[in-house]
Amino acid sequence: MSRYGHTWWLLALALLAHPLQAQESRPLYGISGAPALITVPTALMPQPGTIGFGFSSASPYNTLYLVAQPADWLHVGMRYVAITSRHYNDISTNSQSYKDKSFDLAVRAWDESRWRPAVAVSISDLGGTGLFAGESIVATKHFGRWVATLGLGFGRLGTRGDLSNPVASLIPRARNRELLAYADRQGGIPAIGDWFGGRRASIIGGIEWAPAYKPWSIQLELDGNDYSIEPVPDESLPGPGPVKGRLDVASRLNIGMRYQLPGSWFAGVAYVRGNTLVGHVGIAPRLGRDHAPPTPLPAARHLQYPPSLAEMPLLDSEQGVNDWTADLVRSKIYPHAAAIDPDQGTLTLWQTNRLSESSLDALRVVGRKTLARLPDEIQQIEVVDVVGGLDALQLSADRATLDAEARGQLSTDQLRQRVTMSARPEITRAQAQYPQLLVYPSWRYGIEPAFRTNIGGADGFLIGQVVAKPFASLQLTPRLGMIAAAGVNLLNNLDRLNDPAPSGNLPAVRSDLNRFQTSSSAAYLDRWMANYMLPLAEDWFARISGGYLEEMYGGIASEILYRPVASAWALGLDLNYVKKRSYAQWLGFQDYQVATGHLTGYYRAPRQGVVVKLSAGRYLARDWGATLDVAREFRNGVVIGAFATQTNVSSADFGEGSFDKGVYLRIPLGVLVPGRSRGDVNFSYRFLSRDGGQKVRNGRQLYSVFGRYTAEQLDAP
Repeated sequence: MSRYGHTWWLLALALLAHPLQAQESRPLYGISGAPALITVPTALMPQPGTIGFGFSSASPYNTLYLVAQPADWLHVGMRYVAITSRHYNDISTNSQSYKDKSFDLAVRAWDESRWRPAVAVSISDLGGTGLFAGESIVATKHFGRWVATLGLGFGRLGTRGDLSNPVASLIPRARNRELLAYADRQGGIPAIGDWFGGRRASIIGGIEWAPAYKPWSIQLELDGNDYSIEPVPDESLPGPGPVKGRLDVASRLNIGMRYQLPGSWFAGVAYVRGNTLVGHVGIAPRLGRDHAPPTPLPAARHLQYPPSLAEMPLLDSEQGVNDWTADLVRSKIYPHAAAIDPDQGTLTLWQTNRLSESSLDALRVVGRKTLARLPDEIQQIEVVDVVGGLDALQLSADRATLDAEARGQLSTDQLRQRVTMSARPEITRAQAQYPQLLVYPSWRYGIEPAFRTNIGGADGFLIGQVVAKPFASLQLTPRLGMIAAAGVNLLNNLDRLNDPAPSGNLPAVRSDLNRFQTSSSAAYLDRWMANYMLPLAEDWFARISGGYLEEMYGGIASEILYRPVASAWALGLDLNYVKKRSYAQWLGFQDYQVATGHLTGYYRAPRQGVVVKLSAGRYLARDWGATLDVAREFRNGVVIGAFATQTNVSSADFGEGSFDKGVYLRIPLGVLVPGRSRGDVNFSYRFLSRDGGQKVRNGRQLYSVFGRYTAEQLDAP
């Protein structure tokens, strides 16, 4: 029952390290991490882009949660609940308490207006074991400094049974919900037939008072949960089976207080069930924003003091070009080639932008560094983004536009309107007067931290390894490069891991990850591969990769991408032939080998910040199926996404979890550490690492390189 959470704790550290800033609104999270008073859901939601991490303790439940707000109307969260009065299972070799994993969802149907309350629907324990399954429909309205919430609770939130379930009167089959049939549910498949079901429902609600200009608020709520029927046995009973009547409840009124601490921190205390004190602490910064952070731009050369201009050579000599390219490199714009055509009045520069993610920023910098050097006959500047050795996008602007931008006479929106976009220039780099401004081979190196963790398994709640990953990359030509990375163990408790259980009749393609972690020595080869990129035609790109592609597989990978520059959609095909690496993670291989591949459709709507990917094909365990991936991309680069895979593997063969699914986050370092313009903190979490629906990680996907270069790219960060 091992859960694989790559860089879970790296994300937590990143949130903790986030610079303190004024909170834009009061904390809205209840003790489960969902928008709530204490336990009762509300229709209020945090700002879009908010990511929260917190812990609460309400005996016998200790809750650790991670939540995100992809949109102002959508809240998603996942949590682990330790039930301290219940053993993990009847075969566990340690004394840890039972752990239940939940996925929660809340959707606001409409926002509050002057006369109308906000209304939201929530579903707790979506696709889990059902221990904490409950739904709600609530309305929330502000009345000055007071906020009132009223609604109906179903499932766990409806066990008080104040009234007959109105949903069951409309849908008779909804009456058949068995609230305590938890021992038979394996988890992984949403119990849609149970949602808002049951013969009875509870009235839930409450009020919150927040004094003006104070960082605290007080909550009073009417709980809909009858805790006296919670499935919580005492420790003297064997096994994980539910037993009624272990929690005493003296009152259904709960009272609490929340306090906004400096920065994005918050804390709370509450008194629930009439007999239990609750503590709650968390951090919830708004990381994703719909505007990119400003990029520090250099001063314009042509606006400098005149004597300095007299010493500046023009771009009509080799000395002038060399001085110009060195000036661009100092601003993190790396020239590949340049073409100067006095007859056409154009300057074309091929470059790689290491300053920011914005092509518009590259055009700005080139304009500021170039106008003072241009001969009078050059009136048009064309800047080509080069990614992976290939031309990705060209932006063009006339000399007057770039001069006005440098003088601060144009807003960003006005500049966008005057810039033209095309797929690539009319000439190639080989035809340029200066075709090799960037010298090859070039290389870079560094060290990255990493965490390999197993969360919530029977061998221990958190088992993992702190790893340092030294890497080096060598770019032999503009299109051919190599990268190698090693893993060096710094700290681990992997000795607590036992051999994993197989997934039914499937070959072990991911479920034996534990063996890779425990069999590798103090150092191991993480990956060692070569990549070759090539253009096939206009809007067509290809990649061939080979070597040790990832920590578990090596082989040959190929990919083709069709991405029209004026379209929001793209289509890709990848084909791979891979072998499973030896558990020692050096140069050897095991006997297992497989051919995999997927056809993938992409749709990107930058104005809405939504990217949808749908792929279908063959997976590592030789199963066939499809994967749906949906992500919200904020303009400052933060990404919140989720994926799910369904294949022809039965739930019985797949095992616990029923099908593959997970969530991921990407946070640019510049969001966490001001002044850092490149690099990301990546977090990915699979609800369970099994063998069905698993893809090989075959290198940098072409869409991740070229996907953002669409007709809307000027509106992207």
